[in-house]
Amino acid sequence: MRKLLLVILLATPLLMQGQAKTAISNVQVNRNIANIRQVDPVVSLQRQVAQLRAQVKELRRQLDLVAKDAAAFRSNVPHCSADYRSSSSSQGLRDCEPYLCDDVSGSCLMSCATSSDCTNGTSCNMDNGRCEYPPPPSKD
Repeated sequence: MRKLLLVILLATPLLMQGQAKTAISNVQVNRNIANIRQVDPVVSLQRQVAQLRAQVKELRRQLDLVAKDAAAFRSNVPHCSADYRSSSSSQGLRDCEPYLCDDVSGSCLMSCATSSDCTNGTSCNMDNGRCEYPPPPSKD
């Protein structure tokens, strides 16, 4: 009986140590779970950042396509030179003389309403709507 009691007395601390180790490992597991939960928002944010980066990449691709379309469109639309004496488009440069280039359409005018539609040195013949050079001086 004494031996049994002695074994029980000696074993009790060992059993308690085992329970303590189990309790400590449970605490560590709970801490690890808490750490994982704390990482979850970080992982979630990282996923969101990756999704946003993919969206930005797609938007940049679309913007490049729009810019290329705009450049192609601009090259086909006629526009006036700085002095309004010519019009240029994808077909090339066109001299507008004796008319000026129409700033609204970007094309050469085909008739005149006033002399301001004509290049310097010409004037608008209101009867026929044409820009004309003045007649040469007479030798009288």
